[in-house]
Amino acid sequence: MYTFSSHDTYKISHSKKDEKLILDYKVLIRLYGPIIGSVAMSLYLTLESEISLNKNSKQSLEIARLHKILQIDEKQFNDAISVLKDYGLISYKANQRKANDYLFVIHHTKTALEFISDNKLNKALKVIVDDSYYQQVYNYFISSVINEDEYVDIDDLNVNIQIDQFYEK
Repeated sequence: MYTFSSHDTYKISHSKKDEKLILDYKVLIRLYGPIIGSVAMSLYLTLESEISLNKNSKQSLEIARLHKILQIDEKQFNDAISVLKDYGLISYKANQRKANDYLFVIHHTKTALEFISDNKLNKALKVIVDDSYYQQVYNYFISSVINEDEYVDIDDLNVNIQIDQFYEK
């Protein structure tokens, strides 16, 4: 992992494959939050909220600025960046033309179902939280998910029945 210096500069963007950054704040807080921690969460939300700064200005910002805003030191910053990268919420790229200038690419959160289905994320959450919390968030997100496999398109039904009879069955 690269260690960022407070003198390095950065710009912020979101993943090009997404037209706009989509965040599910409930998933971010309840599922990602326990595994990434408060410093990484604050950094992620700060970067996410500042994406618009780079749309209006091509000028890079100093990482020291983030240290001041978040009231963290260089080590805490680098640890938070590492955690965000490990869990797929951020990636970064180096500028080929300018030394010590980076682009932080913010990625959207997974859906709750994608998060629970992701072995790495689900296992990390289970290790950090107790069974009661895990079951509570699992029930909150998953129990309300509609199983579309239970339904068929009405037009695909080959049975010649009236609508009233369909609902009776």
